[in-house]
Amino acid sequence: MKGHPHEVLCIGNPFIDHIIEVDDAFIEEIAGQKGGMVPVTYNALLEIIHKSGKEPLLLLGGSGANTLRGLTHLGHRCGLVGRIGQDAPGHIFLKKLKEIGAISYLVQSTTPTAQAVCLITPDKERTMRSFLGASSEMSEDDIDPSLFQNTKLVHLEGYSLMNGNLTQHTMEIAKQVGAKVSFDLGSFEVVSVHRETIIGLLGQFVDILFANAEELYSLVKRTPEEGCQLLNELCDVVVILLGKEGCLVGHRGEVTYVPAQTVDAVDTTGAGDLFASGFLHGYLKGVSVVDCARYGVLTGAAVVQVRGVDISAAQWKELKKKMCQMQ
Repeated sequence: MKGHPHEVLCIGNPFIDHIIEVDDAFIEEIAGQKGGMVPVTYNALLEIIHKSGKEPLLLLGGSGANTLRGLTHLGHRCGLVGRIGQDAPGHIFLKKLKEIGAISYLVQSTTPTAQAVCLITPDKERTMRSFLGASSEMSEDDIDPSLFQNTKLVHLEGYSLMNGNLTQHTMEIAKQVGAKVSFDLGSFEVVSVHRETIIGLLGQFVDILFANAEELYSLVKRTPEEGCQLLNELCDVVVILLGKEGCLVGHRGEVTYVPAQTVDAVDTTGAGDLFASGFLHGYLKGVSVVDCARYGVLTGAAVVQVRGVDISAAQWKELKKKMCQMQ
């Protein structure tokens, strides 16, 4: 039976990102911890932007959409499921999605499109304050089982846990059709609220888990090495991102360290998301998990050298060349 024209299906929260460079003093003046993601009202988001006194750089955003962006540039046919508003940011998102060659399975709502302000401090760390908007209305009822037909990989972001039973329902359908499931925890705040749910999902549905050290500690209160080993008992592949220190990959009970590249970072927005793009590209091509991680290191290093996540076509061409040379 013929399926849809994608091999990867991303379930994510479509955002328009407002990228603004600020100092640490500015972060101290707003609610929430540095480096995390805190939901805010639409008016609060506008107030933060206004208070910065700067004109933001507007980009297509959302963790799943960022990973999808990388996968499309690496040659994969990808579709995105989510909710956007019938507003200017929604139209911008649809336009940018089309420009990168991704397939839209987005549902439109009368609620405004989700937007996030990404505050970049001098140490290049990203702090997010997000208006969830239409994305908060996404539910399991928006998931069309026919979209999973012949899909090789279903990728979800941790933020989907904020949408009721959406995450588990999606993973159940994916496993029913034989698709692999990758899951990016996304935020230590989300993990702290949904810890027990996440542990249950990992043991039943998740094939590939992405987490950073903070998210891992929030989940299992272990060091990266110990946590990677522990979670590898629950899912086939575990990737723990250590920022400029590289990453750990757990597979078949063995934990391997893969170093990062030394680069001059401009903005860490999307670093984990684009690492996932490179890793999943390798996974879909059937290379070893260690080489998958090396692919991820390449794409993660590339994105921190630009503002936002707009890696140029020339850079993508060079990245693919480097990946081919690694085989």
